[in-house]
Amino acid sequence: MAKQIGKFPLVGTIGGINFYYLNGEPVAREAGGGFNKKAIKKSPKMQIVRDFNSEFGHASHVSKFFRRVLFPFYYGWDNPNFHWELLSMFLKLRDLDVVNKRGARRASQGANTQEGKKILREFEYTPDFRLALVLPFRFEVNPESFQLNIYDVDPGKIGWRQDADGIELNYAILETDLEHHNVLHPANSIRLERDSEVGSLHFELSGIPERSKFLLAVAGCRFYRKEKDEIIRLSDGKSLGISVLECW
Repeated sequence: MAKQIGKFPLVGTIGGINFYYLNGEPVAREAGGGFNKKAIKKSPKMQIVRDFNSEFGHASHVSKFFRRVLFPFYYGWDNPNFHWELLSMFLKLRDLDVVNKRGARRASQGANTQEGKKILREFEYTPDFRLALVLPFRFEVNPESFQLNIYDVDPGKIGWRQDADGIELNYAILETDLEHHNVLHPANSIRLERDSEVGSLHFELSGIPERSKFLLAVAGCRFYRKEKDEIIRLSDGKSLGISVLECW
């Protein structure tokens, strides 16, 4: 038996190695035998664990920077689990990488598959606020200009919060390599109130994304209150939503 080392202690069984906590300490031992500290770092039997730690650490790094670049959509929202929720998605994308060998698999490779793009589109970034339910309208992104159009918007059909006076809609293209390059190209914001007219909404980008990068069309919205002439944006999990509409 030996203590686990590294940033991410494991619990469970991988490759015949049992991982568990003993007196509050993460430990590892081989079924029917044990490992010392040197074996954990050097033993061929522990290679699968070292590979897992390497991939897990990289996915955590990607999750951190992805979360940071999306910050304009959710600032003020206190969700300590957001990083881990995103990390679970990036680990699924990593599993789709069939190019690199185990230990070097990357979420960026998995994201470029059809299944990976589906995961990015369907992931619930804000589980308590599903944008498609709050705004039950037709969203359409032009793949050439990247303009977002929302058709037949009727304020009477919006899933309003009782204490909200209006809702602010935001849109951007995230230009990324899911490694170190992350650039957000924002569009104009639009505010709707309960007495706004029915019609279509159009969002145009302020910059031109680099098409050689991986691109995500990201939409977000947030309820707000009006106090005199001031806009008070609400920040709890049921007041704001994020959704990936399309990937290229």
